[in-house]
Amino acid sequence: MLTAVNYFSVTIFLALLLACVQPGLSDAAASDTRQVYQLLKNGKSETVRSLPRGEREILMALLALKAGKTSEAVVWLKSEKLTDSPLAALIRAEANRQLSVSAANRAGDYARSVKNNIRKLERADLSVDLVELEKKLQIFVETLNGRIALPFDLLKPGSRVVNVFMIDKSKSRMSVYKHDGKGILEFVTDAAIITDDKTPAGIYRLDNRQSPNTNGDLSFSVAYPNELDQLQKQSTADVLMHTGDKAQGGIALVGQSLQDMEKYILPAYSWLIIGESLVFGEDERKTELRHNIFSSLKSWRVDWESRKANAYLSHYHQQFKSGKHDFSSWSKYKSRINGQKSFIRVKLSDFTIIHNPGHSELGETVLVEFNQRYKSSNYSGSSHKRLYIVRKHIEDSWKIISEREIKY
Repeated sequence: MLTAVNYFSVTIFLALLLACVQPGLSDAAASDTRQVYQLLKNGKSETVRSLPRGEREILMALLALKAGKTSEAVVWLKSEKLTDSPLAALIRAEANRQLSVSAANRAGDYARSVKNNIRKLERADLSVDLVELEKKLQIFVETLNGRIALPFDLLKPGSRVVNVFMIDKSKSRMSVYKHDGKGILEFVTDAAIITDDKTPAGIYRLDNRQSPNTNGDLSFSVAYPNELDQLQKQSTADVLMHTGDKAQGGIALVGQSLQDMEKYILPAYSWLIIGESLVFGEDERKTELRHNIFSSLKSWRVDWESRKANAYLSHYHQQFKSGKHDFSSWSKYKSRINGQKSFIRVKLSDFTIIHNPGHSELGETVLVEFNQRYKSSNYSGSSHKRLYIVRKHIEDSWKIISEREIKY
């Protein structure tokens, strides 16, 4: 029989569980508790349908309790799937405890005879060893979060982002998102992956499909190293997304997984974002960061058009590189070129902005791509540009550390 201390221990467990789940649910509307609840209630999602018997009902009961819908939690716990579930029995007891305490409090003086028992019940404390189940439920919510919330790092997908492969090395998981052509990404599928210490972290594009090896293994080359890797003198070894059971410095998918993914791969237009413990949602922080970056880009464009060398060059990092140019030679080159013009007009459009999830000694880094239309008193032209911008601290201004034209 469950005692008062058992009742309160469930409350502690629920609080701990929901506290550890909450960060993935509260940061954005897409991952709000209500949406998780509705997805579970609907029951048609592949993630929900793949749950072990009875876990959907347990999750529904937990979320109902969190929302203060104690009676609804009791209804979910009446499922025949939970007849022999110890956890369901504990949660049921907690729901009934809440109902009993609430009823006693409403009774006021009429419940004086049991007042001391009610207070003991409210203060009771005993830990329950439910670590394994807590971890299982946390993993489920993380998986669910990756399906209904968008990746934080993908701040703005432009027209040259057909799809994105989010690689989370810490969770050995890949989530795939498809661009709907209207600026919106949609989750399409996910898969288990294998990486290792040599698998890079950063922002890359998938390049060409490689010819199958003697074992018939499929692979795609990754555009590694990128400009940031080159600045930090990272390895230049080939990196592949491939079929196999060893990462070999790349990303391995077991069995038919890569063949299943191939329909989503369009070389040069398919992006890889590789990192550890990737973040989803956080729309408010994402909007603020995006606004901050756009403001910095506008300031750079305005100062470029002003033809004031010092103002324009203040947007560049001391470690800047662009082809043969470092900051010193770039400063001399742009001062000379811009000084020869009577006017400069620059228009930027079709932005792709991706926050780099990987750690960099340079600080926080962001990739920005856009179409550029340039017109001056003696030259005009259009190009597609890629910048890497960096800042050491959140209060610092963004600085351009790499700039180049990109050919698609």
